[in-house]
Amino acid sequence: MLNLKHLLTQLAYRALNHTPTRPLPSPAIITADQELAGSKRKLSWALARDLEQNFVIAGWMVDQHLTYTSSFNFQARTPDMEFNKALEMYCLERFGKKRIDIAGRMSLDDMARAFMASKLWDGDAAIIKTSQGMLQLLEAWQIAKVDGAPDGVNENGLVLDPYGRVKKYAVAIRDSQGIHHAAMIDADNMIFDGYFRKANQTRGVSPLMPVINSARDVMDATAYYLLKTKIAAMFGIVIYRDHGKKSGNDFEMERPSGDGAEKKPLQYNIQPGLKLELEQNDKAEFLESHTPPGEFLNFATFLIRQILSALKIPYSMYDSGAANYSASRSDLNRYKSSTENERKQMLAVYDEITDFILRHDIRTGALKLPRGMTYDQIEWEWLPTASFVIDRPAEVATYISLLDRGLTTRANICKELGLGNFYHNAAALGQEERYLKEQNVTVALANPGAPVSQDKKSDDDLTSQQNKKE
Repeated sequence: MLNLKHLLTQLAYRALNHTPTRPLPSPAIITADQELAGSKRKLSWALARDLEQNFVIAGWMVDQHLTYTSSFNFQARTPDMEFNKALEMYCLERFGKKRIDIAGRMSLDDMARAFMASKLWDGDAAIIKTSQGMLQLLEAWQIAKVDGAPDGVNENGLVLDPYGRVKKYAVAIRDSQGIHHAAMIDADNMIFDGYFRKANQTRGVSPLMPVINSARDVMDATAYYLLKTKIAAMFGIVIYRDHGKKSGNDFEMERPSGDGAEKKPLQYNIQPGLKLELEQNDKAEFLESHTPPGEFLNFATFLIRQILSALKIPYSMYDSGAANYSASRSDLNRYKSSTENERKQMLAVYDEITDFILRHDIRTGALKLPRGMTYDQIEWEWLPTASFVIDRPAEVATYISLLDRGLTTRANICKELGLGNFYHNAAALGQEERYLKEQNVTVALANPGAPVSQDKKSDDDLTSQQNKKE
C-alpha cells in the first residue's frame, strides 16, 4: 500500500533525509563563537599552523595572497608639494628600519604582512597602539581569558557592552612560568581585525578552515605515494630458476625452503658494478612500480584546486602552464575582484596606523608642520605595490586606448599598474624636464630607446657654427 506520508517526505528537500552514508549535522542553533569555543578554537589554530609549517603549497598560497593584499607605498597629498616631499621622506624613515615596532624587530611593511598572515592562519590578529608612539603586534592566542584575568572577561578574551561592541581586550603573554594574563587594553588603543562571516561573531575564523582536511589529504597522499615509490626502489632484480642447483657465481642467494621451493624465485643481493651470470634457462626480471602517476597527479590537482579556492587564488597562478594567456588574464581579473575587500580592510589598518603615528609625532614635536597648516589639512594615500598584470605592454596599450576614449584617468592607470601616485609622478617628470632643458638635452619621448641629442640643431647648423668659430 502506498504510504503517502513517506512519498511526500521523499519529494521534499532530499538534503534533509538521513542516510547511513550521509549523517545529518546537529540541528542545534549556536553562535559562531560557540562553534569554536575553548579547546576547539585552539585546535583550529594548531591545524592551521601545522599547514603553515609543513605544507609548502599552503605557505606559497598565503605568501601570494599577502603580496597582493598587504603591501602599499605611502604618498602625501597635501597642496604643499615641498611639504609632501618632506612628509614622504619622514614616513619612509619612520615606518621603515624597524622604528615602528616596540620590540625593534619589524618595519611597518613587516608588521602589516605578519598581521595579515595571522588573520589568514588564525582568523584574527591585533596591534596595540602604545603610549610611546610605537606598535606591538599580537597573535590570536594572546587575546584570551587565562589565569589572572579580571571578572567580566568572556571566554574569548573580550569585554563586551550590551550591544556586543568590544570595550576591552584581555592580553596574555608567555614566559618561563607559562601563559598568564598581562593587561587589559581599551578598544581605542587596539587595532583588531579578522574574518567575520556571521552576526554576533566577535572572534574571526580562518578562511582556510573549510580546506584544512583537503590540505591534509594532499599531505597524506603525497607521503603514501612517496613511501610506495621508495619501497619499490628498494627491490632490484628477481631470478627465476627451474631447479635448485646453485650457480657458480659469487652472489649470495636466499633459497626458499619447503615444498615447491625449486619453483619459487631466487633473490640475489645485487651490488653496484657487479656482473650477473645466469645458468641455462634462468630468467632475470627487474622489479618495477606499476602505480600510475597520472592518477595520483589528477587526484592531487583536484585537491589543490580546492585548497587555492579558499583564498580565491586561480590555479593558473600556481601552475602557469595550466592555462593560456587569455584564460590566465581572466583568472587574474577575477582574483583581483575577490581581493578588493581585503585590500580595503588592510588600507583601513594602514590609515589607522598612519593617523596614530602622525598625531603622536606632531604632538611630541618630532614632526613639524608648515606655518599655518593644521593636522586636519594633511592628506595621504597608500598605493598598492603589486599589480594584476600578466603582459605589461599589452595592458599599457589597453589603458592608453581607454584613456584616449575618456574611460579612465591617468591616476587610475598608475594605481592599476603599480606605478605610484600620478601627481607625484607628474611633479617628478616636470622636474626632470626642467633639468633636461637647463642642460640643453632633448629626449625623444615618442620613441623610447632613441639616442639623446645635445640640442635641436641640425648637423649642417653645427658645422656652420664650427666654421665661424675657426
